[in-house]
Formats: sequence, structure tokens, C-alpha cells
Amino acid sequence: MNLSYPGWRLRVRHFYGLILKSPCVIGLLLVALSSSSGADDKTLGVSPWTSGQLLQAWMAPVLSQVEQGTGDDYHFESASSLNEYLVKAAQGEFDLVMIPMHMGLFLIEYFDFKPLVFVRSDVNVMLVTHAGTDYHQLSDLNGATISMSDPIAITGFLTEDLLDGANLVYEKRYSGHHWKLTDGLVKRAISVAPIVSNHYEQRSNTASKKLRVLHRFPQHLDGIMVLPSSAKPADVKRMQAVLSAFKPAPTSMIKGMDSVTREELKIWRAWMSQYFPRMKQRLLELHPDFAKKARWAQPE
Repeated sequence: MNLSYPGWRLRVRHFYGLILKSPCVIGLLLVALSSSSGADDKTLGVSPWTSGQLLQAWMAPVLSQVEQGTGDDYHFESASSLNEYLVKAAQGEFDLVMIPMHMGLFLIEYFDFKPLVFVRSDVNVMLVTHAGTDYHQLSDLNGATISMSDPIAITGFLTEDLLDGANLVYEKRYSGHHWKLTDGLVKRAISVAPIVSNHYEQRSNTASKKLRVLHRFPQHLDGIMVLPSSAKPADVKRMQAVLSAFKPAPTSMIKGMDSVTREELKIWRAWMSQYFPRMKQRLLELHPDFAKKARWAQPE
């Protein structure tokens, strides 16, 4: 079963070690356990920006922390794409949401979600090509096809701004989450794509040597965890305390969690809000029924 499929879920509290040691067992576990989540379980939404297997490995300790800290049972849920994930979150389908920063701020701005913690990361974005292509610098990309993960991905927005700023003409193609993009680059199934740095760094030396980095964006991309607008102040305070106590493993993509402060939130919003009009327009085009419910008359 593909873990990036809409609605995948897995209770991992007792199976975390098994998942990490034996990826091939995931499918069997899902078949056996997908019906074991009780109707009263709460949902931890996880954005589908990479493969389901990696998300499970990175997020299992977070789920355990939340369950132990709250006494509630949780299970993971996601979506088939980032844009669908944002719509599902906005419609209240998750009780707790981990999400890329720009998408979380969008939920706060337009749907009154409650910020909890910043999810720290040392990940940034790289524009990469296969070493066998004729692309050696940005100017070579004029007329190129750029594969991106999703119409509302921050990696795509950064790439669009970079190439538009250089007055380059290019074609966009959406090819799936970042692990698919990285795999496609290595296999030369795609020519150029923005990927997250940890996917490049986690590849073997042989695979990495097949790739050429054309540009590395300097910004680190922290995430954020939020609660729906219905959350009470006491719920926000309690969940902040639970998540702030999380201690990631040294190998985790998550480097820590810090309670949101008004000052830092303002800094992030000053950067990320420039993408809100594009996000709103693309969501209106991709999800017109949702946009109608949100009372978005027309793209900005």
C-alpha cells in the first residue's frame, strides 16, 4: 500500500522499531492494522511532502510524544498531495496538524488556526539536475522543463521567483513528492527539479555523484504545528507544553520544537505572506467547491 495515498493511517506506538528495521513489513502492518484505529482516535495530520515510509519513521516519535503527553490515542492521516492536504486541514479533518510553514501561516491567516510550536529543521531547497545534462548554470535553464512537487509547494515558489527574476522561460511540470523528484533525477527520468537538501544528502555517494546542484537557497525551512480554530486556550497551552518537551533523535529531520512567539511568527509571516495570493488562486482553480465554501469570489 502506498503510504502517500489519501487517508493512510497506522498506529505505530508498539511497532516503531519494526518499521525502522524492516521497510518491507509496512504493507503487511497496514493491512493488519488499518482497521484497528478506534473511532474515538484523534488524527495527527502529516503533510505528504516525501515518501510515506520516511514520514512514518520521522513522525512516529512525535505521535508517541503526543499520546503520552495527552493520554489520547492518535493515528496519522495525510493526503495525496500538498494542496489536498491543506484543504483537508482547513476543513477540520485533523485534530492536530504538522505542516510546512507557509501553509500553516495560511491556515492561521484565513481560517483562524492556532499556532503551537515551530518545528525546527536544517533543511533547505536545492535546484538540481542530473550530471549528464547540459545544464551547468541557471542561464542554461532557458526553455527547460522544471519538475515540481505541487502547485503550492514552497520549493516551487522559491524556484519560480528565482527563474522569473532571471527572466528565464521555462515549463512547469508537477511530478509528485520530493522523494519521487529525487529518484527521478537520479534515474534521469526528469531533467531539473527543486528538492529538499536532506534527500540529496541521504542518497549514497554513487547516487549523489549523478546529480549537479545548480542553486542552493540559503533559507532553512522550519515547519509549524497548529490546532483548528475551535481549540480552546487551555488546549493550546497544554499541547504547546507537550510538544515543546519533544526530544528528537540525532538522526531525525526534526531538530527540535519551540513554542511559537509573536515576534518570530511576525518574521515568518513577513516572508511567507507574499505567497498567499498564489496559493489562494491555485487552490481556487484546483478545488473550486472548497473555494466556494471559503467564500473566495475569484483569484486574487
